[in-house]
Parts: sequence; C-alpha cells; structure tokens
Amino acid sequence: MIDDGALAAILARTLDYPRPRREDAPASVLYGGAHLFQEKTFTKLAAIARSTFATYVREAADVVAVVGESGRPHATAILARVARKLEKSPLEDVRVDFEDGYGVRPDAEEDRDATRVGALLATSLADAPRWVGVRVRAFDRTTSARAASTLVKVLAGLSAATLPRGFVVTLPKVRGVVDVEAFVDLLDLVEADRDLPRGTIGLELLVETPSALVDSRGAITIPALLDAGEGRVTSVHLGAYDLLSLLDVAGHAQHLAHPACDATRFLMLAAAHGRARVVDGATTRLPFPKHRGEGLGATELAENRATMLEALGVHAANVTAALANGIHQGWDLHPAQLVGRYLAMAAHYETGLASSCARIRGFVEKAAQATRAGQVFDDAATAEGLLVFFARGLGSGMLTEADVVPTGLTAADVRTLDFPAIVARKA
Repeated sequence: MIDDGALAAILARTLDYPRPRREDAPASVLYGGAHLFQEKTFTKLAAIARSTFATYVREAADVVAVVGESGRPHATAILARVARKLEKSPLEDVRVDFEDGYGVRPDAEEDRDATRVGALLATSLADAPRWVGVRVRAFDRTTSARAASTLVKVLAGLSAATLPRGFVVTLPKVRGVVDVEAFVDLLDLVEADRDLPRGTIGLELLVETPSALVDSRGAITIPALLDAGEGRVTSVHLGAYDLLSLLDVAGHAQHLAHPACDATRFLMLAAAHGRARVVDGATTRLPFPKHRGEGLGATELAENRATMLEALGVHAANVTAALANGIHQGWDLHPAQLVGRYLAMAAHYETGLASSCARIRGFVEKAAQATRAGQVFDDAATAEGLLVFFARGLGSGMLTEADVVPTGLTAADVRTLDFPAIVARKA
C-alpha cells in the first residue's frame, strides 16, 4: 500500500502551471528623432500613414504586390481591415529618439531638445497614441551622464497628471546586469524627484550586444536582465544591426532574416516567456518615392508606385515572418512603413480566420477531445494557439468581436486565453 502521507507530501510539491502574461500590447513602435518632435507630430505621422495607403494601395493588385499571392482571394477584406485600422488607431506606440535617430549633437542642443520634448509630451496628450516614450543613449561610462541628463530634463516637464499613459524608456546597447541595475537606480531617483510612484516608468531593453544574450559562461542573460529590472521591464527588443556588426557580419549581408537574428529571436522568446514581450527589429528599406515634386509625368508616377509597393513588400515580408514566429510587435522607422506592417497583419488574420474559427469551435463542441478539421489534427495545445490568434487579433484591432462569433465564443472568452476554463463553462 502506498503511504498516504508520503503521497500527500509529493503532491504538495507540485506547482500551478504558469500562464504567461499576454496583456494588450502595441503591434508597432515608431521611432523618430527627438529633433523632429513638434507640437503636432502625432497628427502628422498619422496623416502620412493614411496618405501613403490612399495613394499607393487602392486595389487588389496593390495588396498582392505587398503581401504576395496568398492575399489575392482576401484582398478586398484586407483593404477594409487596414483602412479601419488607419482610421481608428494609426499610431500605437511612438518613441522619441535621443540615440541613433538623433545623432551626436552638442550637449547644449540636446539639453534644449530634451526640455522641449518633455514640455510637448505634457501638452500633447489629446492626440498621443496609447503608448509613448523616449530612447536615451547607452548607459555606459562614455554616454551615461548624457543619457541621465536627457532623461531628467524630459521628465522635468512632466508630473503624475501629465505623464503620458504607458510611458516607457528604451535603454540601448545593454551589455549586462550592471547596466540595467544602474539605470533602474536612476529611474528610482527620477521618480522620487517627480513625486511619481515607484515603478511608474516602464523600461525596454535593446538586445544588440552578444553579452546581453549570452554571458561569458554560456548562460542566457535575459532572465538576469529582467530580474535586474525589478518589474519595470515591459519588453526586450532585437537590435539586429548592432548585434550583427558585433558578430562580424559584413554590412551588405545584414538583414532581419539573417540566421543569427532567427537564433536570437528564439532565445529571446524562450528566455522572456511570460515576463516581457519580444519586439522585432527594424526594416531599413524605407518606402520613399523615386521622384518628387509637382507635375510628374505618367512614367515617373508609375515608377514611384512600383518603388513604394516594393519597399512596402520588403517590410511586410519581415512582419509576416515575425508573426509566424510568435513575435507580434516590431519597429518602424517611418510612418509610411505602418502601411506595410498593417497589410501584413491584416493578411495574417484574414487568411487564417475561417479555418481558425472552425477549428476552435470544433474543440469547444467536443469538450477538448482531439478532433480533426480537414486534414489538420488538433489537441488542447493547438487550441491555446488558436486562442492566441484571436486574442492578438482583437488586441491589435485587426479582428473585431464580430469575427469571433463563428467560434461559438465571446471576445471575453478569447481574452482569458484559458482553454480548459472555457471548456468547463461550455460543458
């Protein structure tokens, strides 16, 4: 006979299965140099994205040129989803950049820009996106004083009443725990000075050095970086080009699809699982027309169209690959890139919607028993992935609550991401 006390002692050591945190999050973070940030910047950025879409993506052939042939049967629906997204929430997250997008400038000039940016953020809440923040310089011995001064001056114009909702600071070129610990101490100091509750300011970490990924003993560094963030870290970002350069990849061979980037993404996803979002790097091919000015001829307009659609297609391909790998947010460097991002997202959700609805409905109806939908075998683990599809789609604004109806679930069900609990309620 098994001793009941011994069995109870074993069972007492078991843990709840951890359910990862998947709160609403932006699909894009748009970076722009601090020197360009003005009173109506948010409005102007949104207008550029809408104008790019209206000018260059007007029909099914344009959709196919950007997202590929798989989008052809769904082109009309994809256009409608992107138009709705650009109308309701074209900007999701904006980072006012005092690093690469700003360049090296005299201290007096950066001081003035930091003070101006803080004052503008305090008064630009009406048209601000849901998330907003700044990127400062690296927190190393060379630039830490500059980074600290910039952050202090930005926040000097803000208070608990005027600090933008979801405000975060992006820390670039993180090398290890010491960088994060020191920067968290700075954030503590700034919050105390501004009478902000501790932890108000979020922190994003840019993984763009090998040591931010793997330490000298071969251990994955990211969990230790998150620990050092003391609950502030909302996301870890792939800094693809700095990382590739430090890995001795030649400039002409650097791109987001490089195998080193794929390996880094996987390690980031696994190491940050349930603790922080993983954000993809930037597409450096920008959608700019070949010809500018008034009175362009038919040939020049056609060349502009081809150039823009090609650039949007490059960006859309990177976004599509990220989505397929479980990364739902990425950098954009120009508001026109939002069009490529949103077309890729709309295609991702539109092309997968019908089959996902049928599969999740079959799960619920058969109370979590393995089932077949067509030639695809599903089990409970797959059902969790299907719930993620709908939850992410709703959070991004690409799916609506009406899109969830054919599943037999509600939007509230989907957002729980708890398939066993859903089945228990439906049983």
